[in-house]
Amino acid sequence: MDFRGIINFFTKSNKVDNCEQIQSADVLLLKHKRLVSNIYHHSHVPEKHFESLYLYSIKRLAVWVQDLPASQNHHHSNNGGFLLHTLEVIEIALKQRNNKMLPIGSSVEKQNEKKDLWTFAIFVAALLHDIGKTVSDVNIMLYDNQKKELGRWSPWFGSMSNVDKAKYYQYQYNSNRKYQHHSLLPLSFLSQFINPTAIDWLQKESDLFTLLLFTLQGRNAEGAMIADIIKYADSESSAKSLASSIGTGSARNPLEPQPKSLADKLLDTMRHLVLETDLKINAPGAVMFTTTTDIYFVSKVMMDKVRSSLDKDKQKGVPFDNSRMMDELLQFHIVTPNSEGKAIWKCVLSGGGFKKPVNLTMLKMPLEKIYYFESGKDFSHFSGDIEEDGVVKDDDAKNIIKTDNDNNSNPTQSDQSNDGSEGGNENNAIINLPMPPGFETIVDDNNNDDGNQDKETPKKDKTTSQIQKPKKPLEKEKINTNRSQQPTLETELGKGFLAWLIQSVNNRAIAINTTQSKVHIIEYKGNKALFLVSPKIFKEYNIDQWAQTQKQFGRLKSNLKTHTSENIWQVKTKTQRKNKKPSTIRGYLIVNLDGYNIDNLPEANKYLDLITQQPKDNNPDE
Repeated sequence: MDFRGIINFFTKSNKVDNCEQIQSADVLLLKHKRLVSNIYHHSHVPEKHFESLYLYSIKRLAVWVQDLPASQNHHHSNNGGFLLHTLEVIEIALKQRNNKMLPIGSSVEKQNEKKDLWTFAIFVAALLHDIGKTVSDVNIMLYDNQKKELGRWSPWFGSMSNVDKAKYYQYQYNSNRKYQHHSLLPLSFLSQFINPTAIDWLQKESDLFTLLLFTLQGRNAEGAMIADIIKYADSESSAKSLASSIGTGSARNPLEPQPKSLADKLLDTMRHLVLETDLKINAPGAVMFTTTTDIYFVSKVMMDKVRSSLDKDKQKGVPFDNSRMMDELLQFHIVTPNSEGKAIWKCVLSGGGFKKPVNLTMLKMPLEKIYYFESGKDFSHFSGDIEEDGVVKDDDAKNIIKTDNDNNSNPTQSDQSNDGSEGGNENNAIINLPMPPGFETIVDDNNNDDGNQDKETPKKDKTTSQIQKPKKPLEKEKINTNRSQQPTLETELGKGFLAWLIQSVNNRAIAINTTQSKVHIIEYKGNKALFLVSPKIFKEYNIDQWAQTQKQFGRLKSNLKTHTSENIWQVKTKTQRKNKKPSTIRGYLIVNLDGYNIDNLPEANKYLDLITQQPKDNNPDE
């Protein structure tokens, strides 16, 4: 949105009379006395040092973010949420730091000598972890004492209070923002918020300063322990916020949280996924398609994403059954019912990039349910046609959705539901993740095709990257009969885990080759391979359903089995410390990484040795 568009927005919506006043740090921090006091307590530094180092930065942050929310539709979305969230993350991060002996592997004397440096570095990372949102996520207009417009605030020139005559402000979320841009920006603001003397002090400890710089650049894998602590603290603060009611139209008082209904959680999460993450839209393989009045979500894919997001944010009471969530959305008039009063719409999409018409089971929702904040915006829409209650006939049925995995998007499901209540596990068409070249041979060698495979697993086509195609036109009665005769094992959680793993490794969103890592790079037959620490990596993905996820991942046969045909490999740690015995770590092994489009992997972990002759595992995970 250009500058003129911003002005038009504020003029049309007539929000000038509802400006927020620019306030001092002391006023803004008055309601956060307890949090600031706790931060002082956990810093373990004299009061004089706390004021010159920690409080110096906290006050600058308060003046900078004023009463901005931390997000539009996710955690701390109320006024003042940004400051509250950041102080909570600082408090939690310092508590976590005090529970660890850092730097890991150093002598006790060295750890005591460097403790204040490590504590302050983690404080800096926590303070700045979301500061980039003031650049990437919001547009802010400034007004003088008479509420006359002064222009747009640019954070690159300093805080709002430094702008001459600025007394009031209004903010609007930037609809064109790019997800994760904010995580790349904190380093740019280091000198704006941190005492120069403190920066000089940190820089003298080069290894620690390097970890801090990596973390502030959004390079979490290289940020190692610092990035891990900030990630944990951010998650804990977000979960605490999302457990209370701060929805659109509420009183928005963070001091008086109320329990949030499941319907509110679902809608807020859908808004968050659409507006604040990189969902693919209006193209083959997309999760959602928009018209001038409505949004159509691919039902199962979207509900799986909603559940995954809620689970990640540690929300309670989230149903495992997609139909239960869709019933909730229907009951509270969030989605539009079909002609039979149900949530699922059976649609045929054609054009707009699709080579052939495709069947999709979809949820329909008015556009303003998601884009309520700027209904006058000129959105881009799906350029093809969406036919409601349509069916792909005859030869078109043979071309039901060839999956499009650009940008790690989830495969689009085909419409084979018999009753419209759930567009997921009842699909007749089965979508399989593509295997890397040559990997099928390895799988066959390790699974002994003469009877060692799971008896329930249906026989798969040789081309695993394509959908099994029905031989006859789609007929409801015949599809139902085929389902009952050919039951298939669930693999959706496993597929979701694998897609998340590849994306996390490519985006450096997960630590690799550190002491706390759940993923390591090891060498296997002269090539790099992924070693997944089990069951920790599955718990990292989905704490509530990790066991099911691990089991379904095994069904994908994406991992290499041992010479004894087991899933679990063992690696032995190497240590140079006296009286320190090597330990054994258990996990899954993924080889032939070129087929998974994994780029720029670090070198193999020199402190881990793969045990190639694996002993018989008497307590397998699978």
